[in-house]
Amino acid sequence: MVKFTAALDTPVSERWRDLLLAEHTALQVLREHGVPAAQSMTWMHGTPRFLEVQRFDRLGARGRRALHSFAALDAGFVGSGGNWPVIASALLKTGVITPQAFDTAC
Repeated sequence: MVKFTAALDTPVSERWRDLLLAEHTALQVLREHGVPAAQSMTWMHGTPRFLEVQRFDRLGARGRRALHSFAALDAGFVGSGGNWPVIASALLKTGVITPQAFDTAC
């Protein structure tokens, strides 16, 4: 997947360039600390910045990895609509997630 900014030299475009670089950096930091995260690379071509992120939900040419959003887990098992630590604690207490998943999420 490739994200890119507008080919404009404006404060808004600069902010979007910074955000793409921040996303790339965040993915790198996660991987460096042992958290599974997508591979990514970023480059500039003139004014626009491009961020290429390898899809993490694909297996081989046609396979897909099953994913469940945190919001879906909250809606299905907790129903608090709260923040990550509150929902993760409730999911851990009910056995929906493992202690390792809790540590990763929080």
